[in-house]
Amino acid sequence: MLLPRPISAVIFDMDGLLLDTVPLYAEAMVQAGQDVGVNITHSYVLSLVGLLGSELKARLIADHDPDFPITNYLKAMNTRLEPLIGGRVPLKPALLTWQSIFPPQKSHSPSQRR
Repeated sequence: MLLPRPISAVIFDMDGLLLDTVPLYAEAMVQAGQDVGVNITHSYVLSLVGLLGSELKARLIADHDPDFPITNYLKAMNTRLEPLIGGRVPLKPALLTWQSIFPPQKSHSPSQRR
């Protein structure tokens, strides 16, 4: 691929762009539902992809009921997620394309550029 000028830097938000974390979060969220006695399905979890923080909390409560155990659910989700994330997180197939366009180079942290 020809580019109009050389690439000097590329910055990625790895979670969700290059690392395929959705299946891991989905598994943890379904299991957390079982932990707190609420039926959370895989297809429902996929409808939540992209929601974070207060948006996710509001959606979970709105879709269930005001007594949804949100604090316990999120704690259970994090407990279930930790060992899943601790293993190897799969890369998205698009990474191979990016590697051919942007060959690995030495990275520089901001403190090294003084």
